[in-house]
Amino acid sequence: MKKITVEKEIEEFNVYRDIALACGYAFKVGVISEAHKAALLKEDDSFDIVVTGCE
Repeated sequence: MKKITVEKEIEEFNVYRDIALACGYAFKVGVISEAHKAALLKEDDSFDIVVTGCE
């Protein structure tokens, strides 16, 4: 289930990143844990992901 969720997030992030870049903006992803960051980067390491710690 977690893998499916991460794959879906990556698909959505690609769409949002493409829009941001087309408009001249940078795109960052904020997550609440190192584990979530690691899972996303394992799937696609091209994203700029920061751990916010906010829950």
